[in-house]
Parts: sequence; C-alpha cells; structure tokens
Amino acid sequence: MKIKKTVIKPIIIATLIILNSQVINFDAEEISNYQLETITFDSNPSVLHKEVSSKEKTMHEVSTCKDLESIGKGENYSGATHDETWLYTDNYKLINDIDCSASNPADINHDSSDQTTYGVDGFDPIGVQIHGNNPETIDGFRGDFSGDGYSINELYINSNIMLSGLFSMTGLFYNNQLNQIEVYENSIHDLQLNEIEIKSSKFLSYFGG
Repeated sequence: MKIKKTVIKPIIIATLIILNSQVINFDAEEISNYQLETITFDSNPSVLHKEVSSKEKTMHEVSTCKDLESIGKGENYSGATHDETWLYTDNYKLINDIDCSASNPADINHDSSDQTTYGVDGFDPIGVQIHGNNPETIDGFRGDFSGDGYSINELYINSNIMLSGLFSMTGLFYNNQLNQIEVYENSIHDLQLNEIEIKSSKFLSYFGG
C-alpha cells in the first residue's frame, strides 16, 4: 500500500505521531518537487535532473538506530557498528527491526551508553539540515533505502530545521559554484514506521518535506 505524503504547516509547534505500523514507499519526484517549492533562492539556480545506476553504489546493512543516524556523518561515528564513512549517495537496507526508543530523552536508556546516546533533540535526521532560505549547501540523501519489510520503532525527533523528518532532505544536491540544483531519482521503500514522534516548528512529514 502506498502512503500519500502528509505535510503539516504549523504556526508554532507541530507533532507528527505514527502509532500504528505504516508501510512507506517513497515518491521521489513528489518529495523533490515539494522541497524545491519550499526553499527560496535569490540566485534563481538552474535545475538538472540526473540518473545514477544503483549498481554503481555501495550497499550497507543497517542493524541499529545509531547505524541509521550515522549516514552522511563521517567515519568512526559514535555508537555505530561500523567505522566507515557511509555516504548520502550509497545504498542501504535494514537487516532487522530497528529500536530507536533511546532517542527520546524521556527513555530510561537515553545516554546510558555510546549505542544509546543522542542529543536533547533526539535522533539527528539524515541529510544536511536547512535552517532557512538561500542555503549555501543542500546535500540530501540520494541513494536507495530498502526497509526490506523491517521496521523503525519509537523514533523521536524534536527539531527546528526547515524540513524535518527521518530524512531532512532527499534527492537534492546544490552545487553553489555552478548555482545548480541536481535532482536524483532515489528510492525509499518497503519501510515500516511504528510509534514515531516528530516535533518541528517548520514543515514536517515522514521524510523531509
């Protein structure tokens, strides 16, 4: 079942809560178009649509919430099960259900170990976060992500970024030297979300848009 993207535009603080399991299949074109409409550039950049074969990308197996959070954040990420740099342009798949309950500061295990240490705002979304218009950098997740039928459970995000969600930005890269936005046809599919809580003072959904 395909879930239509839901966008909430709050005045002060909005909360998106998913209590029951929902299977997400990501519409890359719809999300990318919404993100482009949301962000304002005074420089009026050109838009280039790019295609990259998924066969050319490295596949990573995600087994923990810290593995998930480590995507795009450099090598030796604290609490992750790997010491590599996992890129926004790589491919990923879940290999088991993911417990993110410790991302909530109210959880008893929050900050009890490297594997359960998160900031006061909870899980740090995937993708460079946009805090306003005319950003110098847009570096979104541009790979393929397969839930493989597994679920992400009890994820908590409390954020004031412009586009808030599990993925704060997807499918886009801004080349500020060329003043060009590159749009990639990435895929996020077969992913179940259970008991997800996302708070934001900007725009939010399951993903960044």
